Amino acid sequence: MLNQLTLIAFFSQLCGMDYDQLFAEFNVGAAHQTCLSSEVRLRSEHNFREGKKFEGKCNRQANFLKEKDAKIANLKAQLFLKEAETAKAICLRSQVSIVEAAEAARINKLDSLKEQNQALKCKRNTLEGQVATLESAAASKDTELASVNA
Repeated sequence: MLNQLTLIAFFSQLCGMDYDQLFAEFNVGAAHQTCLSSEVRLRSEHNFREGKKFEGKCNRQANFLKEKDAKIANLKAQLFLKEAETAKAICLRSQVSIVEAAEAARINKLDSLKEQNQALKCKRNTLEGQVATLESAAASKDTELASVNA
């Protein structure tokens, strides 16, 4: 019922206005509506342009991040290769140290064998001297024996 009373009051107010006043009110309302519509359109265009700028900026950032990710992946691959080379170098170094230790042991053994060989040569020379002495003693005993027998 209030809605009907409001409409009736509004309609009676409109009927009471003269045409010039009604036309002026209508024109002011239409102009206001047009300005509001233009402002909304300008704001929406501005928002659309800003959205495009933001989208372009986001795309540039995404491309930048993709490039950085590619560089990071490349650096990780290089790091992996360097770590593999380092592990291989460590393994080779341990093998070299084992070979060096074995060679040092062989050199020590060779020196020991040379010393033993030298000692055996000296012993052989002494024994050869004793053999020569014994042979000469045996020869003298043989001649002595032969002379005693004769």
